[in-house]
Amino acid sequence: LFRSIRGALAQVADPELTAMSRALVIQLTGPDKSRVAQEQIVATMRELLVEPIEQLGRPDPQRDADAVFNCTIGVMRGYVDSRSQPGQQDIDHLVRFCLAGLGVEGGR
Repeated sequence: LFRSIRGALAQVADPELTAMSRALVIQLTGPDKSRVAQEQIVATMRELLVEPIEQLGRPDPQRDADAVFNCTIGVMRGYVDSRSQPGQQDIDHLVRFCLAGLGVEGGR
């Protein structure tokens, strides 16, 4: 789970990858006429989070996956919009925050 969050933010932490990620993040978070395609992409990305959350024994892993996904994509959008990159402390904080929200002791 933490690798998924770190991997997502790694795309905006590297200036070269940010340019490639910018279009995807904007497409996933902005209004667009191709909503059906966006929903399919988002659903696939969220599904990758469900299994590790299920393994934590969470009672509603789908909603938890949605919350982690939305938090992560929101942070990515913030970095894309600001044209700045998250540092390792920023990435670690988001990972700890999401894990703590899932009840993981110490956010690790």
